[in-house]
This record gives sequence, structure tokens and C-alpha cells, in this order.
Amino acid sequence: MQLSPEELDYLRRRVETAYGKKVENTADCRLLSDKMLSKLNVSLSYQTFRRVFGLIKSSGSFEESVLNSLSRFAGSSDIAALLAEHKQDIDASHKAMVMMYENIFKVDDAHSQKYWLLNDNLIKQAIKDTELMEKLVPVIMKYPAGRVHFLECHPLRDHINTDYRKFFIEYQKYKYNNEAQLFTHGYMGMGDYLSENFVGFKKHYEVIAATELTPAVHHVPAARKFGIPFLYALHTKDEGLFQATLADMEKVRPNYFPSAEWAICSFDYILLGHLILTDKYELFAHILHTSKRQVRDDVTPEKRQIYHREVWKLYDAFAEYHTGNISRAKEVLESFKLDKIDFGHEMYYELHFLSLYKNFVTEKDELKKINSRMKKLIAKTNFSYFNRFLNASILRNHTNNVVANRTKYATTHASTNE
Repeated sequence: MQLSPEELDYLRRRVETAYGKKVENTADCRLLSDKMLSKLNVSLSYQTFRRVFGLIKSSGSFEESVLNSLSRFAGSSDIAALLAEHKQDIDASHKAMVMMYENIFKVDDAHSQKYWLLNDNLIKQAIKDTELMEKLVPVIMKYPAGRVHFLECHPLRDHINTDYRKFFIEYQKYKYNNEAQLFTHGYMGMGDYLSENFVGFKKHYEVIAATELTPAVHHVPAARKFGIPFLYALHTKDEGLFQATLADMEKVRPNYFPSAEWAICSFDYILLGHLILTDKYELFAHILHTSKRQVRDDVTPEKRQIYHREVWKLYDAFAEYHTGNISRAKEVLESFKLDKIDFGHEMYYELHFLSLYKNFVTEKDELKKINSRMKKLIAKTNFSYFNRFLNASILRNHTNNVVANRTKYATTHASTNE
């Protein structure tokens, strides 16, 4: 009988409670074997206990008779009864947690800094627990503070193609103005693009294309008004659409320079997050080098600002590499600290980092390790877009082509830099 990791952990904890202490070594397993024989007149070898408690390698599958004996030792009639008790415990825990957070989010205080920490704690639990996720989605999204801090302020890129996506769908039931349309369809559209679900991506693009960008729209979703069409134009090889989108973007971009003074996650920052998925390297470098950077205090916690600063480094390295300044790119890339990337974005930015970093690697074993790591990250996120970088020569070939024509964009848009 195969138990899930959570079920096996529950069984272990129940057995340890009956035993009176944690099972940490072979001596404990021998004592447990003796106690079971004394208490139940059932003989299980200490080796069985070693497998159950992970002291030696095991598949996690055990004879049902063994699990029944362990369950009886723990105070249940059999393994079925013990697992039913586990389910009841989970349901009670989920109910209490949902009720606690609902009472917190009922208070319409969406601007309170306390929500940043609450969101971090809650989402980390929900991501690992699909049942908790199911219960939280309809509750949290009912409340403005929940929508602001649980989704708008920190949507998780790594999990956009998992059950987490349901938050965006539920969110749309309560908020559907222009800003909400650009936010939800922009984020889900990015998920579909990264997973190469181009049927879904087209639907999100069409909504964004039909949504008017008004002055009331925050600079982050405003950037998706142009970023998603850039990606759609690239995918459909529609250079006319790309140039038309570029012209529209350049008209409104200066409007967002003032907000960039206090927001490290600016209009340009979000725009670059789309263009990094294209081969428009000169445009990417131009926007990066003419962007206005934060000079005043941001409203977001310092931990998140640190994360965004690391992403700016990644952007800098990307631009330098693809415009031919290889040594500078390597220098910037080596200063990039993956451990400073915030929860829910680590895998996505590690994929970007590895896609670029591997171009500086010549040792075959190291390249194999990088490819292996990338494959694992792609499988976890479903970001199949990054499969194209598993061949180390792809980026080099792209760069050679770009560098040969590197002055094209800069010459055409020279006046913008003045």
C-alpha cells in the first residue's frame, strides 16, 4: 500500500506519540519492535521500522498488514481509520485557518503594511496544499484587502500554471475594470506564453488589445497593455503589429517616468519583463538605458525591493550580452544573487539566469548539470519556453546575428536618447 508523503508523516507522528519520543536511530527502532510485541503481540522487525521512519531507503510502499499494526499501536483500529482521522485533522485545520484569515481580510484596510507579511505566510502554505488552496480561493477573493495583498501586490510567476491560477479566475468575479483586465489577462497571458499554450495566449491578447489604457490604470498593468502585444506579434511574426505597438508605447512611456521615481517595479521594469522573452535586443537595451530609476522611498517592504534590484541586474546582464559587451555581461551576472529573489519567482528567474550563464560555461559536465537543473525547473513550472535554451549554442547564434546589426535601433531612435 502506497501512502502519500503527508500520510506517511502523519503515521510517523502518531506512532512517535504512542512511543513517547522521536524515532531517530536504530536503537529506537529496536525498542519500538519490542514495544509492539509487548503491546499487541505483533512481531515487526526493527528493519521495518527503519524503512517506515526513513532511516534506510524505502519506496514508501508497505504491506497493508504492517500499516494496520502500526495504526493499532498508534491508537486507531486500522490504517483506513487512521487516514480518516488524518483527513478530519486536515479539514479542521483548514477550516480554522480560512476562518482566521477571513476575519483578518474582512477589515477593509488594504493599505496596511501587516498584509505583506500575512500574504507571505499564507501563500507559502497554500501553494503546498491544494486542498487549502481550494478553500481559500473563494473566501480571500471576496475582500478588497485580500485581492490587493494576496494577488495584486505579489502575484506568483512560478505558479501561474498550477492551481494557483484559480485565484486570478476568482478575482475576475469581483473586479473587472480596465486595470483588472490588463492585470489578470496580462499575467495569465504570460503564463500561457511561457507554457507555449498559444490558443490560450491568443485569447488573453485579444482581451488586452480591446482594453483601453486610461490614466487611472496603475503603471504595472499599463505595461502589459504593450508587453503582451509585443509577444503576440513575435509569435505570429507580425512585424507591423510590433511596430504599431512600439509607436503607441513610445507615446505614453514618458507619462510613467514620474511614478518610476518611487517604484522600483516601474512601467519600464514590467515592459522589460516581456521583452526579455523576445529577440528585440536593441530595443531592450534602449529601454533599459533610458529608463528612470527609483530615487525616492518605495511603499513596498525592503525585502521585495531587494528582489527587484536583483532582477534589474539580470536585465543589465541580458542587455550587455546581447549587444556584444560580453565581459561586462559576465561581470554583472556574477553579481546576481538568486537567493535574494522573492518567494514565487525564484524558479522563473533562475531559468533566465541559467539560460544566460551557460553561455560562459565550456566544461561539459557543468553544462550537463545546468541542463538537468533547467529541465527540473521547466517541469515544475511548465515553462516549456525555456526548452529552447537547453542547447548552449542557441543564445550565441542569436547574439552573433544581433551584434552584426547592433546600431539599427539606436540609429533609428537616436532622438529618444537626447
